[in-house]
Amino acid sequence: MNKYLLAGAIAILAIAGGWWYLNQSNTTQQTTHVQPSKSGWTITTNQQLGIRFEHPVDALVSSMAQRQTSDGTTINELIVTPVGMDPIRVHFFTTSASLDQAKNIQIYGFTQVKNSEFTSATIDGHAGTRRIDHYLNNDCTNELTVAEINALVYGFHIVQCPTLPQGYDQLRKDIANSLELL
Repeated sequence: MNKYLLAGAIAILAIAGGWWYLNQSNTTQQTTHVQPSKSGWTITTNQQLGIRFEHPVDALVSSMAQRQTSDGTTINELIVTPVGMDPIRVHFFTTSASLDQAKNIQIYGFTQVKNSEFTSATIDGHAGTRRIDHYLNNDCTNELTVAEINALVYGFHIVQCPTLPQGYDQLRKDIANSLELL
């Protein structure tokens, strides 16, 4: 009789432990809905990259494509195409390279850079560095922002060009600046 009582007690404990574990798992996996900061915008989350960013609600968002930079870093390219505008290419990456190495990643292999300037920047509230490359033949800039978080460097890249239609560069900046890490 004691043998059956012990087996029954073990079964009850196993069931109670399983119920507790499932309830804890469900609680920790719940996600909270985040409101976009701008009216008429929505949020896209990419769990694989561990990022979230905002964009106009009527924009088409491509699937993520990977490619290698001219210096061998794997980056992820996402194309956001607002209605009536040219595509906006935004690049995201993570790397185990040092912050000093990452701030010099060449997203495009352009050699026509007049000069580069480095400024302070943030990614999702984390201090980082922004490299702005100014080109010889036009007023466009190549902007790469990197920040180190928990021994990984996160980065994003956009091209700014004042010859584009009014509002286009601001739209690119708003998309890039809305980047949040999950």
